[in-house]
Amino acid sequence: MSAGALSGDDTSRPLFVGSQLQKIDEKRRVAIPKPHRDAVVPARDGSTFFLLHAVVDRCLWLMPERSFLRFVRTTVGPLREKTGSGIGSEMVRAFESRLLGEARAVEPDKQGRIVLPQELCELSGITDESEFRGTGYDRVEIWNPSTRRERDSKIDYERMARELFG
Repeated sequence: MSAGALSGDDTSRPLFVGSQLQKIDEKRRVAIPKPHRDAVVPARDGSTFFLLHAVVDRCLWLMPERSFLRFVRTTVGPLREKTGSGIGSEMVRAFESRLLGEARAVEPDKQGRIVLPQELCELSGITDESEFRGTGYDRVEIWNPSTRRERDSKIDYERMARELFG
Protein backbone atom coordinates (compact mmCIF):
# COMPACT_ATOMS: atom_id res chain seq x y z
CA MET A 1 0.00 0.00 0.00
CA SER A 2 1.35 3.43 -0.75
CA ALA A 3 1.38 6.43 1.51
CA GLY A 4 -0.60 9.49 0.66
CA ALA A 5 -2.18 12.70 1.68
CA LEU A 6 -5.64 13.92 0.81
CA SER A 7 -7.03 17.37 0.67
CA GLY A 8 -10.34 17.43 2.46
CA ASP A 9 -12.69 19.95 3.97
CA ASP A 10 -10.30 20.69 6.84
CA THR A 11 -7.33 22.30 5.13
CA SER A 12 -6.06 23.80 8.38
CA ARG A 13 -4.01 20.71 9.20
CA PRO A 14 -2.32 17.81 7.41
CA LEU A 15 -4.15 14.60 6.60
CA PHE A 16 -1.95 11.48 6.55
CA VAL A 17 -3.18 8.25 4.96
CA GLY A 18 -1.62 5.04 3.66
CA SER A 19 1.41 3.04 4.70
CA GLN A 20 4.88 2.47 3.35
CA LEU A 21 7.88 0.37 4.36
CA GLN A 22 11.15 2.27 4.69
CA LYS A 23 14.68 0.95 5.31
CA ILE A 24 16.71 2.48 8.13
CA ASP A 25 20.40 2.97 7.47
CA GLU A 26 23.31 2.32 9.86
CA LYS A 27 23.08 5.93 11.15
CA ARG A 28 19.37 5.37 11.96
CA ARG A 29 18.30 7.70 9.15
CA VAL A 30 14.97 6.99 7.49
CA ALA A 31 13.17 8.86 4.74
CA ILE A 32 9.72 10.17 5.53
CA PRO A 33 7.62 8.88 2.60
CA LYS A 34 7.18 11.65 0.03
CA PRO A 35 3.36 11.64 0.18
CA HIS A 36 3.56 12.16 3.95
CA ARG A 37 6.11 14.95 3.51
CA ASP A 38 3.89 16.52 0.84
CA ALA A 39 0.94 16.61 3.26
CA VAL A 40 2.88 19.09 5.38
CA VAL A 41 2.70 22.75 4.36
CA PRO A 42 5.56 24.50 6.21
CA ALA A 43 3.77 27.88 6.33
CA ARG A 44 0.77 26.18 8.00
CA ASP A 45 2.35 23.26 9.87
CA GLY A 46 5.93 24.39 10.63
CA SER A 47 9.08 22.86 9.18
CA THR A 48 10.14 20.88 12.24
CA PHE A 49 8.73 17.46 13.14
CA PHE A 50 8.42 15.93 16.59
CA LEU A 51 9.00 12.26 17.37
CA LEU A 52 7.32 10.76 20.42
CA HIS A 53 7.15 7.28 21.84
CA ALA A 54 3.43 6.50 21.56
CA VAL A 55 3.35 5.01 25.11
CA VAL A 56 0.02 3.27 24.38
CA ASP A 57 1.46 1.27 21.44
CA ARG A 58 4.97 0.07 20.68
CA CYS A 59 5.54 2.62 17.93
CA LEU A 60 6.61 6.22 17.40
CA TRP A 61 4.42 9.15 16.51
CA LEU A 62 5.74 11.67 13.99
CA MET A 63 3.97 15.03 14.10
CA PRO A 64 4.55 18.31 12.31
CA GLU A 65 5.40 21.12 14.71
CA ARG A 66 1.97 22.75 14.89
CA SER A 67 0.22 19.39 15.22
CA PHE A 68 2.52 18.58 18.15
CA LEU A 69 1.76 21.93 19.81
CA ARG A 70 -2.00 21.40 19.27
CA PHE A 71 -1.69 17.88 20.76
CA VAL A 72 0.07 19.22 23.86
CA ARG A 73 -2.45 22.06 24.25
CA THR A 74 -5.64 20.05 23.64
CA THR A 75 -4.74 16.58 24.92
CA VAL A 76 -1.88 16.69 27.38
CA GLY A 77 -2.66 20.08 28.97
CA PRO A 78 -6.27 19.27 29.94
CA LEU A 79 -5.10 16.21 31.89
CA ARG A 80 -3.98 18.58 34.64
CA GLU A 81 -7.37 20.30 34.69
CA LYS A 82 -9.15 16.97 35.18
CA THR A 83 -7.27 16.37 38.41
CA GLY A 84 -8.18 19.78 39.84
CA SER A 85 -4.56 20.49 40.66
CA GLY A 86 -2.31 23.08 39.07
CA ILE A 87 0.56 20.64 38.67
CA GLY A 88 -1.57 17.57 38.07
CA SER A 89 -1.77 14.30 39.94
CA GLU A 90 1.25 12.02 40.27
CA MET A 91 -0.16 9.88 37.46
CA VAL A 92 -0.58 12.89 35.15
CA ARG A 93 2.92 14.17 35.93
CA ALA A 94 4.43 10.72 35.28
CA PHE A 95 2.55 10.42 31.99
CA GLU A 96 3.60 13.91 30.85
CA SER A 97 7.18 13.20 31.83
CA ARG A 98 7.26 9.92 29.90
CA LEU A 99 5.50 11.23 26.81
CA LEU A 100 7.05 14.68 26.53
CA GLY A 101 10.39 13.97 28.19
CA GLU A 102 11.24 11.50 25.45
CA ALA A 103 9.92 13.68 22.60
CA ARG A 104 12.52 14.91 20.12
CA ALA A 105 12.44 17.66 17.52
CA VAL A 106 13.77 16.38 14.18
CA GLU A 107 14.51 18.25 10.97
CA PRO A 108 14.36 16.38 7.66
CA ASP A 109 17.49 16.70 5.51
CA LYS A 110 17.35 17.54 1.80
CA GLN A 111 16.40 13.92 0.98
CA GLY A 112 13.54 14.04 3.50
CA ARG A 113 15.36 11.80 6.00
CA ILE A 114 15.20 12.09 9.76
CA VAL A 115 17.40 10.45 12.37
CA LEU A 116 15.57 8.14 14.75
CA PRO A 117 17.13 8.52 18.22
CA GLN A 118 18.52 5.26 19.62
CA GLU A 119 16.44 5.44 22.82
CA LEU A 120 13.19 5.86 20.85
CA CYS A 121 14.15 2.96 18.57
CA GLU A 122 14.72 0.78 21.63
CA LEU A 123 11.38 1.74 23.20
CA SER A 124 9.50 1.00 19.99
CA GLY A 125 11.48 -2.05 18.85
CA ILE A 126 12.48 -0.39 15.57
CA THR A 127 15.68 -1.76 14.04
CA ASP A 128 16.54 -1.82 10.33
CA GLU A 129 13.11 -1.45 8.73
CA SER A 130 10.14 0.73 9.55
CA GLU A 131 6.54 1.09 8.48
CA PHE A 132 5.08 4.58 8.24
CA ARG A 133 1.29 4.50 8.71
CA GLY A 134 -0.96 7.48 8.30
CA THR A 135 -3.52 7.91 11.08
CA GLY A 136 -5.62 10.67 9.59
CA TYR A 137 -5.11 14.17 10.88
CA ASP A 138 -1.95 15.33 12.55
CA ARG A 139 0.34 12.30 12.85
CA VAL A 140 2.07 9.34 11.27
CA GLU A 141 2.92 6.21 13.23
CA ILE A 142 6.32 4.57 12.71
CA TRP A 143 6.35 0.85 13.51
CA ASN A 144 8.65 -2.11 13.39
CA PRO A 145 6.63 -3.95 10.68
CA SER A 146 6.60 -7.27 12.55
CA THR A 147 5.45 -5.59 15.78
CA ARG A 148 2.60 -3.91 13.92
CA ARG A 149 1.54 -7.18 12.24
CA GLU A 150 1.63 -8.98 15.62
CA ARG A 151 -0.51 -6.26 17.22
CA ASP A 152 -3.00 -6.33 14.35
CA SER A 153 -3.28 -10.13 14.48
CA LYS A 154 -4.66 -9.83 18.03
CA ILE A 155 -7.38 -7.33 17.16
CA ASP A 156 -10.83 -8.27 15.92
CA TYR A 157 -11.37 -5.29 13.61
CA GLU A 158 -14.87 -6.37 12.59
CA ARG A 159 -16.04 -6.43 16.22
CA MET A 160 -14.24 -3.16 16.89
CA ALA A 161 -15.96 -1.47 13.95
CA ARG A 162 -19.38 -2.66 15.15
CA GLU A 163 -18.70 -1.31 18.65
CA LEU A 164 -17.38 2.01 17.41
CA PHE A 165 -19.87 2.66 14.60
CA GLY A 166 -22.88 0.57 15.52
